[in-house]
Parts: sequence; C-alpha cells; structure tokens
Amino acid sequence: MRRKSTSVGLWSALAGFTVLLLMPGIPALGQETGIWPARQAMSAPVPDKDTSIPEASRERSIPASSKDAGIPATGQGTGVRPLRHGMPRHGRTIRPADGDEDVLWDFGSYDTDGQGPQAGVVIDSAGNLYGTTVSGGAYSQGMVFELKPTEDGYEEYDLHDFGAPGAHDGIQPQGGLIIFQGSLWGTTNGGGEYNYGTVFQLVPDGSGGWTENIQHSFEGDDEDGANPTPAVLCPSPTGSVLYGMTYKGGEYGEGTVFKLYMVDGFWFEGVQYSFGPDEGDQPAYPESGLITDSAGNLYGTTSEGGPYDGGVVFEMFPDFSARIVLDFLDGSTPMGNLLLVNDNIYGVTERSGAHHSGTVFEISRPGSYNHLYSFGSRGDGINPQAGLLYGNNGYLYGTASGGGMYGFGTVFSESLGGGADLTLWSFGSGDDGSFPTSNLILGPDGTLYGTTVFGGLYGHGTVFSIGP
Repeated sequence: MRRKSTSVGLWSALAGFTVLLLMPGIPALGQETGIWPARQAMSAPVPDKDTSIPEASRERSIPASSKDAGIPATGQGTGVRPLRHGMPRHGRTIRPADGDEDVLWDFGSYDTDGQGPQAGVVIDSAGNLYGTTVSGGAYSQGMVFELKPTEDGYEEYDLHDFGAPGAHDGIQPQGGLIIFQGSLWGTTNGGGEYNYGTVFQLVPDGSGGWTENIQHSFEGDDEDGANPTPAVLCPSPTGSVLYGMTYKGGEYGEGTVFKLYMVDGFWFEGVQYSFGPDEGDQPAYPESGLITDSAGNLYGTTSEGGPYDGGVVFEMFPDFSARIVLDFLDGSTPMGNLLLVNDNIYGVTERSGAHHSGTVFEISRPGSYNHLYSFGSRGDGINPQAGLLYGNNGYLYGTASGGGMYGFGTVFSESLGGGADLTLWSFGSGDDGSFPTSNLILGPDGTLYGTTVFGGLYGHGTVFSIGP
C-alpha cells in the first residue's frame, strides 16, 4: 500500500541567512570556507501527527513482537550454513612501529561466499563480528555474514543471502549493520517490492537460524525515498525510533531523511525531510548516515548542493527544521558519518585540502571551523570515504581508500588537535586487502576491526584487525 509522506518540504532560501565567517588563514581553493554558527531555521517545523492509529495509506510491516510473523521470502533459508575456513592470515608489519594486522577472513573462498564488503562490521558482547557484502552469496546479490572467534581463528556463517528470485527481497547491501533490540538491522541499495531498496531485520530464531523481516520497501516516488545511503541506521536517544537517509527520491528526487517507528507492534516508515532542489542552492544527495546527540538533534552531510555546490554539514532539530552548519566548495565531497566528541563535530572530505586528496575537519561550538589534516603527502593515504572513530585516548581513527606505501589504502590515526597523523597500516603488500571504504570499530581490548572491498587471497575483499 502507498504511504502518505510526512515531508516538511523545502529548505528555505539560504541567501537571507548566510553569515560567512572569515577565519585566520583562509583555506586554499577547493577547501571549506563558510559556516553558520547561529541557529537558522531552514524549513517550517513538521506538524504534530497522531500516530496512535496507523494511517490507512501507510505501508504495514510485519509485527515486531513476533519472531515467527516475519516469514522469510520464498526460497530464502533461515538456517545457518556450514562453517567455512577460519584460520586467520597474519599480515606483515610494514614498519617496526606499526601494529600487527591480521586478515580474519578472505571473501570468495567458495562459490557462494560473499564478495566486496563496502561497510564495516559490528561486534556483539561475545566478540562475534557481523557485516554485509554487496555481491556474492547464493544469488550473487550480497549476503549477511557472521564471524565467530575460535581458538584457531574465525569461522564464517552465512546468515542471509539476498535476491532470491521472485521474493521481493532487497539486493546489494552497501551499508553496515546495527544491533538493535536484539536483532540485526540494515538496508539494501536496491531490490524490494519497488526495486528502490529496503530496510531489513534479521531475527535469531532461537535454534541457531535467522529470519529476515523486510520492514520497508522504498517506493522511489515524490512521497518516499529511493536507494538508502551506504551507512548504518541511527537509533534515537530513547531507542524507540530508527533514522536514515536515501540518496534519491522525495519531493525533488534528491534524497530524504526518513524514520521508522512502531505503532501497535508494527513498524512504519515516514519521510521527514526532502532534500533539494539542487539548482536552488539547497543541500542535495546525501551519501552518509545520521548521528544524534543526547537532545535528539540529528547531524549529517550531503555530497552536493549548498551555496557552492560542494555539499554541506547540517543539523536537524527534533521538529525536523534544519540549518546548514558548514558548506563546502564544489568538488570537496564530504563522506562518511560525522562524529561527535565533546560537543565538537569531526568528519572527512574525499577531496579538497592542500593536495586535493581529502581532509579531516573539526567544527567546534559555537561555530569555529578547524582544518586538522590534508591527505596526500608522499606515502600518505588519499580519498577517505568512511567516517572517523574516537578511541577514547585523544586520537581519531579512520581509513583512506587509496594511497599509502603500496597505493591501496591505509588505516590512520589523527590527534584531536590535528597535525599528528600516523599511518598505522598500508594495504596492498602481497595478498593483503585493498581499497578500504569502511568505518572502523573498536573491540573491548582496543583492537580495531574493518573491511576492504578488494584484495585478499581471492581478490574479493577481507575482514581485518589491527592490534593495540
């Protein structure tokens, strides 16, 4: 059934609100230049809606309270597949000062294994790792995998294969997973009933298997989003709502902010914001996910739009009015989720900077922009595509998709104050992984975990760790 949109409509024109701050040391051409430190409402608040009774035009999903209610699509199995090889390969230490890298899994070791993990992994309390691959699996449309630690390494389990024929299942998951209310949640870029992507839930069935529930199929019209961004969903501070963004769809076809909420045991989706139009200097085409602070404000980026058409950092308030916090010059391309540390916002751009190879930036309140690092020095990483991780030791950690000693990407650390970038690992030596585009996570013992899209023994990507 079609669902009535709750879009708030246009971002109001920027011209009347622009307050361009001139900071010491104007950045070079292609770097960020402007910020709005004062709250400026960019749209009208969303009218309060009575959600006690689901709207008849909204799409109903399966009851969340019943694990048995979400019947898997025809042709999709729920049992755990036999474990695969699990002995980790140990990468070489490139420099004596670097940490040890372990390749925990090489994708593509059997015909129906996953291939090309673009997102990172998530870890549970037992140390099991969960993630997605954008291709491979039984139907060549991606899979959800689990890596279980053993005495000898890791065992892989195939939890779900996307794209079963005739099942209206999602395909090609580009984003990562979250563990939410005891289940795994994620999105697919395509597939579903309308072929514009899905939100899915994997529920453990109590006997070692998993059941997939498709909680929403995006319709791709002016009242719904299309093609979820390659990022994890964002739970609200209360844990009752999930937020996300789509790259396309919505009123102007240039992306949306959506939320998933529960009514009477059913999950419903509503568009809360439509980005664009790009030609009107409005933010457009988000490629990252959302984060939230304790007050329920959302923060994210768009890859295009804004006064200089280089994308923006935005803040969205609980009433879904919004403001632009930082705008970028054309070609900067902010990527990955933002990070909040001590009320400061941290992020990366894929391009711009002194070498036009990407930057790490900080926005400190009440609105000071700090350029922390420019990628692209000799032997350095280039073109970061994933957000940053805070290690609770005063350092930020991330991945660069290219560059490094071998040209296939790096894992790096950066001090909160900037200027102390250190390459922890350069990918591409021998049969190591290559082209990391995922965020990193931190294990309880200080180990970093991530993925590479390519490389490894079979050329189809890896899951790796770097010890403390």
